[in-house]
Amino acid sequence: GYGPEDTVYVVIDGTKELWESQTGEYVVKLVDKDGNVVVPTKDTDVVVKYTNKTTQDGDTEFNNNATIKVTIKAGSSEAKFTVETIDDYLADNGEIYNVAIDSVDDKGQFEKVTIGDIEGKNKEVDTTILDNSNPNNPGEPDNPLTPGDNPGYGPEDTVYV
Repeated sequence: GYGPEDTVYVVIDGTKELWESQTGEYVVKLVDKDGNVVVPTKDTDVVVKYTNKTTQDGDTEFNNNATIKVTIKAGSSEAKFTVETIDDYLADNGEIYNVAIDSVDDKGQFEKVTIGDIEGKNKEVDTTILDNSNPNNPGEPDNPLTPGDNPGYGPEDTVYV
């Protein structure tokens, strides 16, 4: 059988929290049992599944159960991808989406491939979307027309009646 020394682990890490309208950044890596990078000699395709936990379709660029194909190129040990959140008039404060490694095609180059690290962690990332402002405590900036780290309110946040 195969032991940890024969295994390549596929792990994911990325943004844990962001403001509505910001982009989450994620990285998929190949590592050995000690967490050292593994560099493939062939392109390695990883399918990541996007899942709404408490988000709704339309809160990000992906809908529930969407798949994101990520390719770790030969000669590299990682590949990055992003998830863009959508700024709208709906309050998203505290809503969570998940990106998880679903499958790996190593093109037969490794003895054994396992999703997650040797402890079974780093298989997925939960990301929390913070609303870009709270009407009772608008935060920074004071002027919503000059967005900063906390983008504040803009026309896309307003419903006219």
